[in-house]
Amino acid sequence: MAESVENAVRAARAAIEMRLRAQWVNGGQLLTPIQWPNTAGWEIQGGWSEQMPSNTPWLKVDILFGDNQPITISTPKLNRNVGLLQLTIFIPAAEGPGEIDTLAGKAKAIFSRFFGNGLDFEAMAGPVTDQDDGQMSGVVTGTFYFYEQV
Repeated sequence: MAESVENAVRAARAAIEMRLRAQWVNGGQLLTPIQWPNTAGWEIQGGWSEQMPSNTPWLKVDILFGDNQPITISTPKLNRNVGLLQLTIFIPAAEGPGEIDTLAGKAKAIFSRFFGNGLDFEAMAGPVTDQDDGQMSGVVTGTFYFYEQV
């Protein structure tokens, strides 16, 4: 049965969110607030906040979708779609780069070479760090693939 690329994108996004929610925890609590793509707030322990976290680390999630290629010509026909997951960790600058490295290591471990739930990730890269306006940030990125039946 053919599926639309929109449904394949929704399924890929849902699989990423489900995996991150399940593993970005310590003792059953979120490691940091999370800002998901296309949302106007941050997921916090027990709900949502429209206030940007201050004086505490937080995670911004961006999921970008790119090209696709046909990979089969027989039935069922499959296309391989390419995506990029970008996880940006923000911390107060006073905490120093050690906290970025710790959280980036956790983020990388969640997705690096992960295969499952319709996703196929390459090794995650980073963190690439920066400092601005009293915050430090570290960006971890990874290319992933997902498939749609056409």
